[in-house]
Amino acid sequence: MVSYDNAISGSNWIKPVLIVAGIIATLIVFEGAQQFYYLRRYNLFPNANITLLDLTIGHLKSWLIWMLAGAPLVVFALRHPFDKGGDYKSQALIYLGWVVGILLVCIVLIALEEVFFQGGAATIERFIGGLTFYTFQKGPIFLLAYTSLIITLHFFVNKQTLELTVKELSSLKLSNQSLYEELKAQQYEDSAQFITVKTGNRSRVVALDDIRWVEANDYCVRLHTRTQESYVLRGSMKAMEQALPGKKFIRIHRKCIVNLNDVDEFLFSDTPEVVLTGGMKLPVAVSRVGQIKKHLSLS
Repeated sequence: MVSYDNAISGSNWIKPVLIVAGIIATLIVFEGAQQFYYLRRYNLFPNANITLLDLTIGHLKSWLIWMLAGAPLVVFALRHPFDKGGDYKSQALIYLGWVVGILLVCIVLIALEEVFFQGGAATIERFIGGLTFYTFQKGPIFLLAYTSLIITLHFFVNKQTLELTVKELSSLKLSNQSLYEELKAQQYEDSAQFITVKTGNRSRVVALDDIRWVEANDYCVRLHTRTQESYVLRGSMKAMEQALPGKKFIRIHRKCIVNLNDVDEFLFSDTPEVVLTGGMKLPVAVSRVGQIKKHLSLS
């Protein structure tokens, strides 16, 4: 069965990565536009020359920190998927703990970035103020983003697992079908290794390998064996041809079927004939020459 690790290693990550990147880019632009709207609408910081690009870049920095802080969460989610047979409540609490912990780290990193890299005095008061501000400004949307990321990862990897399982089952089906056909053919061959011939009150078992050739005899057929004995069966040549395995026996005339193991050579002359081991010759119908050549791969 396909393992979770196989699904991860064999996955095409381009599509989900592009989807996540597109969602993040949309959120960045949306947050920048929203903040720019509020600044203009309520005339906040009228003396500051703040552009939409400046705000978008600021949010981009925050989301880059979000991605950096979320890397351990992604690894954890891939390595510890939800166990369908386990306790969902305990698993959900573990994931919740990871998400909250990563979220706190993310907000702390954003606050530190503002204190140390955006100018001004690096004070504890400024850090606490930034921590409080970003907890309410970024906390909810980052929490939602982390949760959505986990759900997306699980859906994607489960989808890959299902697809790999379907491929594996399809391959197994083809393999089993081939094996079934082989066993079926073997069963047919094993079930037709002899013919029962009734002679009076007795039934004689004649092995197929002992039959050299079969001859039409009015409304019956005569089996000629390697022991020089012959047996008469009531039936048609057509029925006998269908009963005998085609790999060993071939019909050369409307009145004759031969065992290929007893054939010494075929003579395809103006009067075609077959020579059995021991020198006995049997006529070959001209109309069957092409079929015999095809059977012997001589054409």
